[in-house]
Amino acid sequence: MNTLPKNQKPEVCTVILGIRLLRKRNHCTSKADLTGKTALVTGANSGIGFETAKELARRNARVIILCRNEEKGIHATNKIIEETKNKNIVLKITDLSLMKSVRKTAEEILREEERLDILINNAGLLAQKKIITDEGLEYTYATNHFGPFLLTNLLLGLLRRSAPSRVIVVSSFLHRYGKIELDNLCAEKSFPILPELWYNNTKLANVMFVTHLAHVVRDSEIYTCALEPGIIMTNFQSRLGLLTRLFIVPFLSLIAKSEEEGAQTTIHAAVSPDAQVHGKYFIDCKEADRTQVHPDFKNEELCAKLWRASEKLTGLVE
Repeated sequence: MNTLPKNQKPEVCTVILGIRLLRKRNHCTSKADLTGKTALVTGANSGIGFETAKELARRNARVIILCRNEEKGIHATNKIIEETKNKNIVLKITDLSLMKSVRKTAEEILREEERLDILINNAGLLAQKKIITDEGLEYTYATNHFGPFLLTNLLLGLLRRSAPSRVIVVSSFLHRYGKIELDNLCAEKSFPILPELWYNNTKLANVMFVTHLAHVVRDSEIYTCALEPGIIMTNFQSRLGLLTRLFIVPFLSLIAKSEEEGAQTTIHAAVSPDAQVHGKYFIDCKEADRTQVHPDFKNEELCAKLWRASEKLTGLVE
């Protein structure tokens, strides 16, 4: 259900509601049942991650949810069980910004799970300043790219044994404004005045990761894609800079999706036969055309260089 932005005057709300009702909404049309399947969703304690995990649980999947905050994770787990009546929900407390936490979770999953059919790298954040973790990685980049990169690679063997399987990475339309600087992945040279610009770079890294992943798993039935969920007014907006919140967010609210709507493309990528693809990009439950994706999405040389740099920075290779 759509909710109107807070603190809006009634006449403004009427206009916003009218725009939203006229706006075309694409929903996942697949009725696929996931009985016997195991799915993993990162950042599933709120927002589209929660809605995605809940829908997969409703389709009878065993759902592993990765959350950084234990209290929020427990609340989300209980709510999913309550709303879907599916008790086969597993919570893993994981901080994707810390590679040691990612490794610990991956080890537990490999030890405890017999299969993994769907891996959804959904978690993302935007820090308002440059933060370097104890492992020497920049916090936003670590959470949005390096953590998912390492998690996926550590679980590739299980995904291969469970094939046909899927790896899905949730990016953003903002990736189109990103830039990959191979000598500045840890902000060792510079960090932008507007942290939102740094976030854009991490979202571009997401889609380029998928491009090279498709090459790595080309000999298997592991299907890979990246996607953008659209503009969703969630608690993520509270972490944006003051100027962005004051001058941009009010306009975005006119075209924003609800969290349930925002999860539809992720769900489509997870269950639809149309999403059994290699290295594609989806928008509104359909494959995007080339004009809707950053040109570097298919820059295989740069994607390979980013992959090799990520291997070293995450400790995947020495």
